[in-house]
Amino acid sequence: MHKMPINSKLFEEYIQKNGLFDKAREYLKEYLEIWWKEEPDAFFEDMRTSFEKVIKEYAFTDKVVAIQKNFLYEPPRDYLSVSILIHDKEGNGVRQYTAFFDFSFELIVDKLEI
Repeated sequence: MHKMPINSKLFEEYIQKNGLFDKAREYLKEYLEIWWKEEPDAFFEDMRTSFEKVIKEYAFTDKVVAIQKNFLYEPPRDYLSVSILIHDKEGNGVRQYTAFFDFSFELIVDKLEI
C-alpha cells in the first residue's frame, strides 16, 4: 500500500481552521435563495417545500472536502471541492450541493445535483 502524500490530520486542521463547510453553506443558502426567487415552481417540485422551510427544517450534512486536479486545463488546475448533503425532515436525501474553490477560497463554480 502506498502512503498518502497528504497528512490527513493537517488536512483536517486546514478544513476546520478555514471554515470550509461554513463557506460552502453560505454559498449553498445563496444558491437556494436565487433558485427560489427565479424558479419557485421548479424549486418547490424538486425540494418539496419552500425556501424558508428548507433553511429552517432540512438538515445539511457535511460530506466531503477534496483537493482536486483537473487535467483538462493547461497547465492542470488545482482546487478544492466541498460537498454538503441536503436531507428533508424525514431524513430522505434530497440533493447534494458542491462548491468548488480556488486556494484563496474564492468560489469558482457550484452545483446542485440529485
